[in-house]
Amino acid sequence: MKTNHCCLTGGMLLSSFLGFSQSKTPNIILILADDLGWSSLSTVMDNKVPDSKSDFHQTPNLERLASQSVRFTNGYAAAAVCAPSRYSIQTGQTPARINMVKVGQPTLHINHETIFSLAKMIKAANPSYATAHFGKWHIGCDPSVMGYDFSDGQTSNKQGGWSKNSTWLEVNKQDDPKLVFSLTDRSIRFIEEQKAQNKPFFLQLSHYAVHEKIICTPESYSKFEALPKGEKHNLSTFAAMLYDLDQSIGKLLAKVEELGLSNNTYIFFLSDNGGVPFFPPDSHEKETKNGMGYNLPLQRGKWDLFEGGVRVPFMVKGPGIKPNTFCDTPVITYDILPTIADLVKYKGELPANLDGQSIKPLFEGGTKYKDRALYFHRPYAGGAGIKSPHSAIRDGKFKLIKYLDSGKVQLFDLSNDIGEQKDLSKQETEKSKSLELKLDGYLKSVNAISVDELENGKGNRQNLVLTKI
Repeated sequence: MKTNHCCLTGGMLLSSFLGFSQSKTPNIILILADDLGWSSLSTVMDNKVPDSKSDFHQTPNLERLASQSVRFTNGYAAAAVCAPSRYSIQTGQTPARINMVKVGQPTLHINHETIFSLAKMIKAANPSYATAHFGKWHIGCDPSVMGYDFSDGQTSNKQGGWSKNSTWLEVNKQDDPKLVFSLTDRSIRFIEEQKAQNKPFFLQLSHYAVHEKIICTPESYSKFEALPKGEKHNLSTFAAMLYDLDQSIGKLLAKVEELGLSNNTYIFFLSDNGGVPFFPPDSHEKETKNGMGYNLPLQRGKWDLFEGGVRVPFMVKGPGIKPNTFCDTPVITYDILPTIADLVKYKGELPANLDGQSIKPLFEGGTKYKDRALYFHRPYAGGAGIKSPHSAIRDGKFKLIKYLDSGKVQLFDLSNDIGEQKDLSKQETEKSKSLELKLDGYLKSVNAISVDELENGKGNRQNLVLTKI
C-alpha cells in the first residue's frame, strides 16, 4: 500500500507548529449542511480550480472559517443522498456495508442500541464528555439510543419546512428560515452550559438548510434580488437561504471565540451530499448542458454518484492545523468517527469492520497516511437523477462508475477531468478492469444489497457483517 503525502498549500505542518497541549481534552463541533454543493460558497474549495466557488453567493463567515482551516479539495460524502451519509458519519461505515443506501429504506435490520457509534465512542474515551445533536437527524432511532445526551429527537426533512408541493422556485420568507437561528441559539446555550461546568463537549449541528423547501429572511431576499446574477448561480432565493445559513454559523463561531474556546476546539464543516444540479431538478435545461449545472465545474449533483453528487465542501479548523491550507488527499464522511477517536484519544480497539480511517495525520503533514479506495453504492433507479442504478470507486486519480443494470462502466481521470466529461474506459482497459474487479470485490465482501433485493422489498435484509459488530 502506498504512503500518501498530503499536499498542504501554504506550507507543510511542522511538529514545532503544534504549540498546544496534547493532554488537554479538546472540544469538537461538527457542522453539517444539507445539499450544499462543492462550488456553492464564496471561497474556493480548491486553490487550483478557480471555478470551485460561486459567482453570486455570499458566505463571508464560512469564507473566514475556510481561511482558518485546512480545506480538503477531494472531500466526499458517502452517498449522494442524506440518510446514508448521515449513517456513515455515526458508524464509520459505508452505506453498502451497513445496508442503508436509500432515503426511505427501512432500518429495522440495524441494531442502533448495540452498534458502535460516534457519540458512544466519545463517551467511552472520556465519560466527562457532553454530547449533543441539534437539527436534522434522519436516522432510524432517537439520537439518545446512539449516545447523545441532548438532541431535538428523531427529526427529518419535515421539521425544516420540507414540502412535497414545493416547486423549488417559489419565494418563501420567514424570520427563522430552516430554523437556522434557533438551532444556533440552542447550540450556543449547550456550549455555554458545558463551559460553565468545565466539561468537554461534542456538538453536531445538522442544519436543514440548504435542502428545499427554499426559505429565506425578507432582508436577505431583498439583498440578493438587488444584485447582478452570476452565470452559474442566479437564484436570489437560494442565495439568500445560504446567506442566512452563513450568518447563523457566524454567530456560533463568534461565540466560540468569545468564550475563549478556539484554541482547544476542532470545528468540522461539510455537507451530507452534493447540491441539486438544476432548479427545478426536472428542468429540461439539463438536457442541453451535458449534466453541467449548478455544481459546475462538477457534473450532475444530488442523487447521482458523479462528482456533483458526492464531492462536498469539507474543512477542519483546530489546534495544530495550519490555517488557509489545502489538502488534495481524498477524505470521506466515514472517516469522521475514526478521526474523532484519534482526537479524543480513544484507547479501545476500533471495530475491524470500520471503513473509515483517521485523517488526523493529514492535519500534520500526511506522511503517515495510507492510500485507500473510496466506495459508493446506489443500487436503485433515480427519480430526478440518473435512472440507472450504479456504484462507483475512487482510487487515486481515477474514478470508475459501473451501471448495475447493463454492466457498462465509465472511467475518468479526475486529475485533469474534474467534470467527468471524457470516458477513458475504452482507452485504459486494464485500469478499468482492475477498478471494476476491486469495486465488485468490495461490494461482495460487505454483502452489499443488490438492485433486485432492494426492488423486491428486501431493504431490511441484515448484512452478514452487521452481526459482527
